Amino acid sequence: MKLLKKIWGVFHSMKCAIVLLVILTAACVAGSLIPQGEVASYYTTVYPEWAGKLILAVRLDDMFSAWWFIVMAGLLCLNLVLCSILRFPQLLRNYREGYTLKARKKRNRPRDWEWMPKEEASVRNVFLALHFKPAVQEEDGETWQYAVRNRVGIWGSWICHLGMIAVIIGFGLGQKYMLDTYVYGVPGQEKQVEEAGLRVAIDDFEVKLRDDYTVEQYQAQITVKDEKSGKEASGTTKVNAPFHAFGMDFFQNSTGWAATAKAYKGSELLDEQVLCQGEFISLEEIPLQVQMTAFYPDYYNDGTGPTTLTPLLKNPVVIYTIYYDGNFFQMDAIGTGLPIQIDDYRFVFENPQQYTLIQIVKDPTMTYVGLGGILVILGIILAFFCRTEELWMRENADGTYAVFCRSVKGAELFADAVEEALRAEGEITGTKEEEGEHVTDFNHR
Repeated sequence: MKLLKKIWGVFHSMKCAIVLLVILTAACVAGSLIPQGEVASYYTTVYPEWAGKLILAVRLDDMFSAWWFIVMAGLLCLNLVLCSILRFPQLLRNYREGYTLKARKKRNRPRDWEWMPKEEASVRNVFLALHFKPAVQEEDGETWQYAVRNRVGIWGSWICHLGMIAVIIGFGLGQKYMLDTYVYGVPGQEKQVEEAGLRVAIDDFEVKLRDDYTVEQYQAQITVKDEKSGKEASGTTKVNAPFHAFGMDFFQNSTGWAATAKAYKGSELLDEQVLCQGEFISLEEIPLQVQMTAFYPDYYNDGTGPTTLTPLLKNPVVIYTIYYDGNFFQMDAIGTGLPIQIDDYRFVFENPQQYTLIQIVKDPTMTYVGLGGILVILGIILAFFCRTEELWMRENADGTYAVFCRSVKGAELFADAVEEALRAEGEITGTKEEEGEHVTDFNHR
């Protein structure tokens, strides 16, 4: 039983949370440095053999879906939940009852200063100078003035934990329910997005260039149709300005070149397709494929390799690759409109134009993650900038006052401010130092 209690105590402790946070942070750093989702051969080729095997063995290639990462995140979440649940009654009780004159008197502590005010108003002036609102109270025949500020600051760490729980849960659910897919094409094409139950029509696409040919903006006009309801929504998606429809964001992600590929046998047109870079046109009669491997709108080759002088269609050239029965056959460059002749078959690339690649994202947990982030920031602000401070005084029979102060954080700074306010409104006639205590030792408060 004692062992179980000890394990239970360790599990919901702050030390356990810190260890889990360190492990998860290190994992996230590794996940950001190691490319995710590549084929196994990539890791054994790019990295040393032992490192590639280690990455695959512990699933560093798919970090955020690895079973151990999920377990660690779940344990951290459970630890934070337990800490929050167990601490809540104590925090609530402390918030309601801990910051009162009665609670402070129970400490039976000696006064911090013995102080003689200049005049009757000096007492209130000290409180006001330190931004307190004093409350006069009678306790056991003694007259006290007590004030507290920033009491809400004690909730800082608890709210921060609550925000972290929301972020972790939101992240985990997001990995399960988030949609992140792509669709690409040229104006006039309509593409089906099965994962989202949508059809996306590309109505128009424009690339705005500056005078030096650098890109100013990409923007696409699209129409999105929900196949289930039949509803449609049209709009513009730009870089850094997504179009929102049906609970999804449509981002203008990137662009490339496309061309109309035609396949002939003699004078007979066998097939006609719009190919984007990397796509194929195939023949049914024979196992022959022609790939649009690359495209240069203003082709130039000085012997070191092909390049484009400008992004304008001044000298358009297609780099094509021919495969026969799945095997490489030929690779070459040809201008648009010129034929590629292979026995009785002829291929032509025409009408080059830029295509748009649109990223479609839906994350139903983003609201909860955002709320969690706000709670974390709020908790940090409360914990570090809303320092709970108390000031109370007892009037003595000789007209002097015993002055006490307490601060959860920055105790010495607060004590210095109190002492400065006291000196401005009267004379300090005694301190704890005179009674054998250190005047600057306020950390226990």
